[in-house]
Amino acid sequence: MVLKGQVALITGASSGIGRATAESMARAGARVGVNYLKNQKRRGGGGGSHPQGGGEAAAIRADVTRQADVRALVAAVRKQWGRIDILVNNAGDLIARRTLADMTEEYWDQIMDLNLKSVFLCTQAVWEEMAARHSGCIINVSSIAGRNAEAPAPQPMRPQRAAYWPTPEGWPRNSLRTEFASMGLRRG
Repeated sequence: MVLKGQVALITGASSGIGRATAESMARAGARVGVNYLKNQKRRGGGGGSHPQGGGEAAAIRADVTRQADVRALVAAVRKQWGRIDILVNNAGDLIARRTLADMTEEYWDQIMDLNLKSVFLCTQAVWEEMAARHSGCIINVSSIAGRNAEAPAPQPMRPQRAAYWPTPEGWPRNSLRTEFASMGLRRG
């Protein structure tokens, strides 16, 4: 993977897939905005340079479920590197394991805000810039558990995971594909 000179923004990059993606992109020469919220000690690709590939990374704290924070996050990456070429919507979590009987509307809203609304807010914040250049890539990361209600999980979580699948992966994949293709953008 050669990403020299590309600017990437990765949400939820303090651990797991987000962290590995941030580190890999920086090693491949990209300049990476590493988003985190709570996990300050493990801020993904962290900060500084990655001499092997010539890339660099900067950790930026933001709550991607809040539009003002997303705008500030995007503005920070643009201020540092001038643009965003790649958006990786990786932030997501189950938050807590609850049975259907224990789920509240507030809990449901938290799940939807983190796993779906954040994708909408971040995509909305960068797409016009990419469209104006006729260049850019938006990658939406989702869990296989959300795709397969039979995946290993406590029985009460299976309906929740099945309900979650059509939204984060389906909405951006299907409805934005045609709109973005006409602008020279691609979905990863």
